[in-house]
Amino acid sequence: MVRVRAILGGVAGCLVSLLWGGPVWGQTSFPMITHTHPTAVARGSTQEVTVFANGGSFAEALAVYIEGEGVTAEIVPPKEAPKAAPTAPVPTVRQLTLRIKAAADAPLGVREFRIRTAHGISSLGQLLIVDDPVVLENGSNTTPDKAQNVTVPCVLCGRIDRAEGVDYYTFSAKAGQTLTIEVHCARLQDKIHDLQKHADPLVSLSDASGRELASSDDDRFADPLLVFTPPADGVYRLAIRDAKYDGDSRWSYAVTITDRPYVRQIFPIGVPPSASVVFEPVLSTPQRPQWTAVTPATPGLHSISLRPPGSSRVT
Repeated sequence: MVRVRAILGGVAGCLVSLLWGGPVWGQTSFPMITHTHPTAVARGSTQEVTVFANGGSFAEALAVYIEGEGVTAEIVPPKEAPKAAPTAPVPTVRQLTLRIKAAADAPLGVREFRIRTAHGISSLGQLLIVDDPVVLENGSNTTPDKAQNVTVPCVLCGRIDRAEGVDYYTFSAKAGQTLTIEVHCARLQDKIHDLQKHADPLVSLSDASGRELASSDDDRFADPLLVFTPPADGVYRLAIRDAKYDGDSRWSYAVTITDRPYVRQIFPIGVPPSASVVFEPVLSTPQRPQWTAVTPATPGLHSISLRPPGSSRVT
């Protein structure tokens, strides 16, 4: 009986030693991307963007993988090496800077990307490749009298980051000019891992006196699309907010304001590969032109760029 007790005591002593003899390392989760800022990059440019995560860590990031052609990314090393807490397996790094380079002929549209680290590969992130200059919100454009002045065409990048928050921008336009205003915000959240609430952006346009002239809520899923013809030469004010006056620091947006033809859809939508096809785009204006483009070589779902005849600008 005494011998049995001695053995049990020895086992208990071993267990205590295992439990309390040193730190216990937990499992390291993969980085869970929530958003990027800015969320748009103009083709023909190089721009730094910050990627944010709400889980895992970007520590020891090794590579970036972006879908499609014409866009590359490199990781910008942090100014100071992050340090891990005594009981953590790796440092907690929840944001990472990337240097994005978009070729002048890079296809436009949303690009998915992932970041590989020594501890796992991230969830999906999304970037928007655009054809107009990217303008970052200045952070003080939160009231009509402090609206940020911009030049059209452009792509506005900001965040609906607080409840009851509104961002204001002003621009000059000519009477009879057809402007298309498209928002990418909610669509950039459809593949975010574990985002509990989603943006419902709304845009409105007012004249210099503050009289509202037009607005749009849901068009591309929850994202607005507004086609506007100014009634007179002058300065117009754009406001963007959440339709419920909600806000979240992860709600990044890109608002395109352009005077080029905007293609809502095209016909035909089924075409052979590597062929010269005459498309009939359905535009934001009543015209129904015919534009020719060469289709991609591989079968599948593709985005293509169309150039109106006689124009150097694609749409």
